[in-house]
Amino acid sequence: MSELKKGGKKYVNYSVGEISLNEEKIIDDARWDGFYGIYTSNKNLSIETVIRTYSNLWKIEESFRILKTTFETRPVYLSKEKTIEGHFMICYLALVIERFIEFSLSSLANNSLTTDRIVDALRKVKIVLIESLDKKEKYFLRVRELEDYTNLRESLGYQIIPKWGKVDELGPVLLESK
Repeated sequence: MSELKKGGKKYVNYSVGEISLNEEKIIDDARWDGFYGIYTSNKNLSIETVIRTYSNLWKIEESFRILKTTFETRPVYLSKEKTIEGHFMICYLALVIERFIEFSLSSLANNSLTTDRIVDALRKVKIVLIESLDKKEKYFLRVRELEDYTNLRESLGYQIIPKWGKVDELGPVLLESK
């Protein structure tokens, strides 16, 4: 009898030397097949609002997964309270920005970028800053722009960052986008 799972025991009748199915209980429970209940403490919400909110629960769970894995929110090497708070604030802002990008891309038909691919594309953009010998001029060199970043940039309406140039000239390129 211990082999039966907890939920299955209610469908079985036990007597000395005999085990049989409880057909009445099976038929009674079958009328609830396909239904599930959602409980809320807010009695003012409409049924539609409760169902819609519940159906978006996966998005909240996904956000926690992103915070824990993609943005590595676990402050394992931090000990000061202010440093831990700062770490979580930065991770939260990163999540908000990532969700904004995801929302902006959601209306585009050709969007196939997942959260991990968006974050990976942004992490892999490399710009090197170079200072002149006399320290009067600062230059930049864009080392690479991968395909996912290019798709992301184009989808959001941002201009390409030139391969190289003066740092002073970089601001207008970024500001003129969109």
